[in-house]
Amino acid sequence: MKNWKIINIGLIIILILGLYFDLHAGSPNRRGTAAATELLIPIGSAGVGLNGSTLAKAHGLDALFWNPAGLARSTLTSEVMFSNLQYIADIGVNYFAVSGNLGDFGYIAASLKTLSFGDIEVTTIDKPEGTGVTYSPTYMTIGLTYARRMTDRIFFGTNVKLVYESIQRVEASAFAFDFGLQYKAGETGFNFGIALKNLGTKIRFDGPDFERFVNDPNQPIGFPPQPYVIRTAAFDLPTTLELGLSYNYALATEHLLSLNTTFVNNNYSNDQYRFGVEYSYNNIIFLRGGYLVSPDIPGTLEGIFDFTFGAGIQYHISGIEMAVDYAYRPAKFFNANQWFTVRLGF
Repeated sequence: MKNWKIINIGLIIILILGLYFDLHAGSPNRRGTAAATELLIPIGSAGVGLNGSTLAKAHGLDALFWNPAGLARSTLTSEVMFSNLQYIADIGVNYFAVSGNLGDFGYIAASLKTLSFGDIEVTTIDKPEGTGVTYSPTYMTIGLTYARRMTDRIFFGTNVKLVYESIQRVEASAFAFDFGLQYKAGETGFNFGIALKNLGTKIRFDGPDFERFVNDPNQPIGFPPQPYVIRTAAFDLPTTLELGLSYNYALATEHLLSLNTTFVNNNYSNDQYRFGVEYSYNNIIFLRGGYLVSPDIPGTLEGIFDFTFGAGIQYHISGIEMAVDYAYRPAKFFNANQWFTVRLGF
């Protein structure tokens, strides 16, 4: 009874937040006005191979980005995961996460995502080809996750994330929160998931580069310039409300087929329908494919991304679960994205 009370409270909280989000959902005029959109860059080759349709069945460290509730579905005592993404415009995305099972208390995890832009030339009006000085922006997201198995079929999880950005001598930071639930019918059958993601504080840049000395027109000639600070606008985070459903079907004793779908309601972008299919042999070899549809865009090919595919292998060696996954996503106007993920479980 105690578990059911906690579950009901969790459901009520997510439903209230979801209704609030729906009432304040963005119009077309708000698209592209959110800040810290690096929060939307997907992590983990397994989920990307299914094009993000894995909200209902993601588990272990693979679930931190998609649905934190899935962390509690892990059967391992601890996990370590590293992922690298070759993103658009030669941007590299590195991700590291570690988790542990604390028994009846639940599961905890810590994660770090960084973006690498390389060295960028400093240019001025007088030297448009570069001054010989370079800089490199810092984009970093630090996450803490808590998840718990409420019953043998219902799981709850939450992420707390610190978002930090700096470019030369200006910086910005914000806190973001994710809340997720999952329902698991069994090894085969239906799975259901819901997640409210990137709900948090506004983010605004500030720093010495916004400080200026200006002449006050109300003062007499010769009056020294006065200090002035340019105050930038604050922007919301890219909040999303996501609903997912998956169905696991046993083709034979060692062959499992998983059908997945997720609806993503974006506050500052187009809504999306994500579909994915995964085939696994004896829980060792995995083949994945996914497709994305955005009804607000006239024709899927008008978007930057549409389909993905990937593969993975998982094996147990001396009590250690090792998994290596790869995902590929073509991109319009840019080079294709590629994810490489290594995970160790103990």
